[in-house]
Amino acid sequence: MLMDVAKTGSNLLDSSQHPSWRDLSYKEQMSVATSLLIGLEENAFLLADTVMSKKTVDKEFKNILLSVRVLDTKSLTTERFPSGNLKSGWRASNDSIELPKGALLENSDGNLVRLVFVAFDRLEEILQWQSDLGPNSNNVTKILNSKVISASLGKGRHIQLKEPVKLTLKHLKTENVSNPTCVFWDYYDKLLVGGRVSL
Repeated sequence: MLMDVAKTGSNLLDSSQHPSWRDLSYKEQMSVATSLLIGLEENAFLLADTVMSKKTVDKEFKNILLSVRVLDTKSLTTERFPSGNLKSGWRASNDSIELPKGALLENSDGNLVRLVFVAFDRLEEILQWQSDLGPNSNNVTKILNSKVISASLGKGRHIQLKEPVKLTLKHLKTENVSNPTCVFWDYYDKLLVGGRVSL
């Protein structure tokens, strides 16, 4: 079932679907994109919850790269996504995310850690800032200037980790852009929210 959800999600992100996305209001776009993210994550954890020993399931679709990992706490190290041979096939970006051993341990369930990574292509074209056309907008346009990558531990959303996560994101546009800000997607409010980042 997870693979069907991921394949459908990938198809929804295809460039051929962008006119349909544009037919939706901004609020509807954010709601549908959030439902896609949550549906994919929840289905990935349904798979992870059925696995009772160390296992990794990696799957690549045209617009989604998915990794469901069940790890044994006895052999934990820093987890990187994408990793190894999985990264060589993914052409959408060279972005990556690393979760330190301590963050994995503090989110373990018994002797296991359940972890879901997802990288998206074209989601950045849908998850955009709503234009601020107010009197104090200073004619500034905000854009999401990287691909979207996610990591989920256990079933928690917006959990605080004691150790920092290392994200590597490449800017999609380098001309005529300034004042970069790290943001994350708030599932509950369906908004891009500024986060804390150390460079």
